[in-house]
Amino acid sequence: MRLCALIVFGLVLSFGAQAHRLDECLQAIRVSVTSHRVELAIDITPGVEVADAFLNVADTNPDGHFTAGEKKTYARKVLNDLQVNLDGESLELDLKEVTFPTSEEITKGVGTIRVKAGKEWSHPAAGLHRLEITNNHLTSISVY
Repeated sequence: MRLCALIVFGLVLSFGAQAHRLDECLQAIRVSVTSHRVELAIDITPGVEVADAFLNVADTNPDGHFTAGEKKTYARKVLNDLQVNLDGESLELDLKEVTFPTSEEITKGVGTIRVKAGKEWSHPAAGLHRLEITNNHLTSISVY
């Protein structure tokens, strides 16, 4: 009986690990802050049901492939849709890297776009600081 319960429990866990959102675009931002730099790593994973809406934004010449220009343009759009403030002053982030899955992976709901950006500041004052990030990217179809 215990063995049967363990097998069922294992199957439930294995199916749960493969689940992903279908009707939303999942966005996650990881933030790294040092005494002279802030870095953001942004992951965007469109679900199956919103993949077409996402592709309409990212694949500007709807051919099913992402050119280097389209990737960079999309990454800039992501960064433009973020408001990043340090101690009340806006930081304009520098794009460092962008990676894209294939459009087929996106339509299957398993493709994650990764955008890395950062900004250095020259003379930070000693003491406490406040970093605020507001994400306004694809708000109608996203969860954060």
